[in-house]
Amino acid sequence: MFRDMLEIFQETKQAENLMMESRQKVEETKVEANQAFDGLVAAILSKKAKLMEVLEEKQEAAEQKDKALKRQLWLEIAELRQTSVKMEEVLKTEDEFRLLQNLPSIPSATNTKHCYTERQSLLQVEKVCRAVAKMRRRSTNTWTRLSE
Repeated sequence: MFRDMLEIFQETKQAENLMMESRQKVEETKVEANQAFDGLVAAILSKKAKLMEVLEEKQEAAEQKDKALKRQLWLEIAELRQTSVKMEEVLKTEDEFRLLQNLPSIPSATNTKHCYTERQSLLQVEKVCRAVAKMRRRSTNTWTRLSE
């Protein structure tokens, strides 16, 4: 009976030791997981800040281009108004020869550019979204692996 009690005591002691080792491993895994996720969060926040900065710069550049385009269009409108006034004056003359002599040449098509090209570069956000989804999958896989 004493031996049985001694065996039970030893088995209990071994079980306690195994439990302590298991607890230590769990704590180490928790620390590693926290460090990994803290690093991941820091990296994501850093990339997010850089992305926001780049997007803001691109938006400002697009707005500047839009302003320049508007100025150019207003100048062209003013020129077209002047041409229209001159043409009306010429058309009011009754002398056909003088009409043909003074008829201003019709200006060629304007060379305004579409402001849409700058906006297309903002479509790179789609690539960023795909990268974030990939990072999310990786972090989920890492979490699954660490929790096993």
